[in-house]
Amino acid sequence: CAAFVALLTVPKYRRLLVRTKHTQQQNIQQKSSGDEEETDEERKHNKHRATRVVASALAQMFLQSFVENGVVMGISSFSLLPYGALHYTVATACSFVLGPFAALLPSALPNRVAGRFFDNTAYVLVSSIVYISCCAYMVVVSTINAGRTAPFLGTTVGGAVVCAARITLRGLTQIGLVRCWTVLHGGSIGAAIPAEQREQGSRLGGLSIQLGALFGAIASMLLALFVWNST
Repeated sequence: CAAFVALLTVPKYRRLLVRTKHTQQQNIQQKSSGDEEETDEERKHNKHRATRVVASALAQMFLQSFVENGVVMGISSFSLLPYGALHYTVATACSFVLGPFAALLPSALPNRVAGRFFDNTAYVLVSSIVYISCCAYMVVVSTINAGRTAPFLGTTVGGAVVCAARITLRGLTQIGLVRCWTVLHGGSIGAAIPAEQREQGSRLGGLSIQLGALFGAIASMLLALFVWNST
């Protein structure tokens, strides 16, 4: 769901960013030439656009936290332990070790390069497909493992695939959250957000992450109860 929201909104708000910068340049030129400031209708329109950008970022943060901090955290033992304690340890350790490096990746690149790459429609499409596939695979494996009939159970291939899914989910989640925080603080398409609204957006971002983890934990608990009662 988070990937789907990003897929729908990123291309549109990249165009919005271009229009916003163009509008800001026009306003500066008008003010410098002695023209009147923006009208109430323009202010209302800009506020509406900024609200849509904030809402999109908050929705993505909620859904990514729902998956990573809630559902996947709750079912990872059911998905990984049947393949062996080693696979569980490796996947858990590597996901948390590589998570910070994935989070630093957008910041390590120049702003122009990071914006063109991570806001690119092709990247959003590919990462969305990978994210949804990894999440679905872990959920399916966790439910199937209750009957000990998981795919490639007891093989190196099966353990490697489920470990890769766990690590990939963690990395893509960290990149997505960092990009959302960047938007809320006025970077990338977040340039459409007025400075006075960015502080409020940051507070709501933290709340969205916590609520996502809460509802994700509830969902994983219900899934565990369903699997327990069906076996």
